[in-house]
Amino acid sequence: MLCCSFVFCNAEKMALEPGTVKFTVSMIYLICLCSGKKVNDRPIIGVMSQETHGDLGKFGPSVVVASYVKLVESGGARVALVKINQSMDYYIKMFNSINGLIFPGGGQSDILNSGYGKAAKIFFSMAVESNNKGDYFPIWGTCQGLLLLAAIVAGEDISGSVDCVNVAVPLKPTPDFVKSRIFDIKTPDCVLKALTTENSTYNHHKFSVTPKNFTKFGLDKFYRIISVNEGGNGLEFISTLEALDYPIYGIQWHPEKTLFEWNPHKDSAIPHFPNAVAVAQHVVNFLVSEARKSHHRFSSEDEASKYLVYNYQPVYTGNVVSYELCYFLDM
Repeated sequence: MLCCSFVFCNAEKMALEPGTVKFTVSMIYLICLCSGKKVNDRPIIGVMSQETHGDLGKFGPSVVVASYVKLVESGGARVALVKINQSMDYYIKMFNSINGLIFPGGGQSDILNSGYGKAAKIFFSMAVESNNKGDYFPIWGTCQGLLLLAAIVAGEDISGSVDCVNVAVPLKPTPDFVKSRIFDIKTPDCVLKALTTENSTYNHHKFSVTPKNFTKFGLDKFYRIISVNEGGNGLEFISTLEALDYPIYGIQWHPEKTLFEWNPHKDSAIPHFPNAVAVAQHVVNFLVSEARKSHHRFSSEDEASKYLVYNYQPVYTGNVVSYELCYFLDM
């Protein structure tokens, strides 16, 4: 089976063939990985919804930000929106039908006891049990999703206050960066350079997990820290982590905003330059490649069509919050 992913990077004066004119172009890196393992070429990734609050409350009781949906679709997968406050039968059904799940960013005040957090704990438990049996199922947490991944393992919210709102920075790799699956040997040099030397990762959060709490609450038995950064108050926080033995990943930064959010008034520091786009595209390509290893599925395409995002109409919300588009769900 031949698996290919595209990563866009800047390149200078690439010679197309000997004797031809040299051009300054944006190269398209085609990374082809050959594997004897069968992959799922029709992956469906779930995006967890969460309670609305503030100005979004007038649109509906729960929400999925559309940039997460578009992020997954840009990597070659489809999306199912996962509802909160549902029965266990519903969650078991969804878990057995989708090929991975995103815990998105947001601002839940009680992260573990919200409908979002309760549903996430159910999926997390099923994913660990499933992976222990050799049934592959990845989970990805972004921003608030990373805090939730940490809280589930710790048994409580261990995040601390940090000033990192509307800031783009390079990652600071830890010694375990070289062990990372997200940024392994197949990662193009231009992506690694952008990650570590350019303001390519966008942060917009008031709370984070510190390395001190990571060790204090025993998370080092489950996760490894891939990168750290510092907030405006000088507090070091974890910006990328991944589970030691499971396909579970967390990032404190926002690739979906780099690709799909453009509000100049609320998120003015979002990086949209080519190498930042390359970083974001690498991340989603990795996520979808993980989902392709899962062989969960709906009983038929007709059944799948009832759960896909195409059943929902996005609403423009850029005039009230920083998100351009959102999907609103019932509970």
